[in-house]
Amino acid sequence: MAALRARFSRNRAAAEHSQRVLTQQALLVPHLPNGDTDWNTLGKMLTASIIGEVLCASYIDKKHRMARPQFTVDTDWSYAYEEKDVVVLRKEFPDSPFHCWMGRTIIQRPMREIADFLQDPASVPIYDKHIVESKHIKVLSESETHKDVIAYYLAEARECLVTAKRDFSFFVRHTHFDDKYVMTVLSVDHPECPPLDGVPRAQLLEGSGWHLERHMGSNSRTLVTYIVHTDLKELPPIIANRVLKRQPLNAYYVKSHLMKLHLQEEQLSATFYLPLPIPQSHEDSQKSYSYSGRHFEEQLSVRAFTSRQTEIVNRGAVTLPQNDSSQSCWDSTQVSSHSHSHEDNNDTEPRMQDHQPATDPGFTDSD
Repeated sequence: MAALRARFSRNRAAAEHSQRVLTQQALLVPHLPNGDTDWNTLGKMLTASIIGEVLCASYIDKKHRMARPQFTVDTDWSYAYEEKDVVVLRKEFPDSPFHCWMGRTIIQRPMREIADFLQDPASVPIYDKHIVESKHIKVLSESETHKDVIAYYLAEARECLVTAKRDFSFFVRHTHFDDKYVMTVLSVDHPECPPLDGVPRAQLLEGSGWHLERHMGSNSRTLVTYIVHTDLKELPPIIANRVLKRQPLNAYYVKSHLMKLHLQEEQLSATFYLPLPIPQSHEDSQKSYSYSGRHFEEQLSVRAFTSRQTEIVNRGAVTLPQNDSSQSCWDSTQVSSHSHSHEDNNDTEPRMQDHQPATDPGFTDSD
């Protein structure tokens, strides 16, 4: 009985905290004099919040799992674990049982490429296996530096033959700076995104989103930070924290997907644009090229090469060399004999139809 009472007490405390957070977030959203939501000011506030959290977390020393002593920065972030090249930090709140999680990793791709991938709502199910539906409900404003939208997620988790669903209605601000990109989110109610029957509506709290910046000023390396601060609703805090603890690893799945696309592009480029040298001798006429375990056979014979040159000369594009002593892939005796024939006949154009290239023993008409 004591254990049941303790569990009930924790669940009630979590429910009270959720209601308190909703009240605080409602007060956080600024409004215009006419009563409409000031989305531009809200976006600036959330962007500044993300940048501040990333700045505080940058003082964490992974080795000592605490703030580095040479900095006197008051930060609530602490080292949690490291997995799949992602360093995960945790932030606890004195008045909340729900933790905030942060994942940081380096991706060997340009910042703009990663930002374009994150801005596409269709890319969310690629790196987050729990999201089964992701879409933009309404574009509020858009400019060269920022974009504000109302978005919707439907999440589904299967554990022990039990399926749990949650949906999210939230505001998204995409902000592009010269050296960084910030995507910040906050749950809001919108008339075009009503709740679903029988599906609890979870809350994305302040501080959630993505932060990208060039790593050490490089244009091809990006430091990626992903922050998760979520109230999943109708779940005990200990279960919710256990589920959300793995969410920062989404940064790794973004990295894995983009690197896989980059490798596929390189393979296609090598397949269609592989340069082939012009054969200069019979030994060079047959070569084998390979890329990523795939073999591309190129068989070019002296006869085939000579026939192509013959067609060019017949069209009058070039003139046959006369008594050229330099090494050539053409048979010098045939060129010489043909040049004498040309002088005897006093033709204005060389009669290349009488010229027969040397027979290659390894070449057949079927080749």
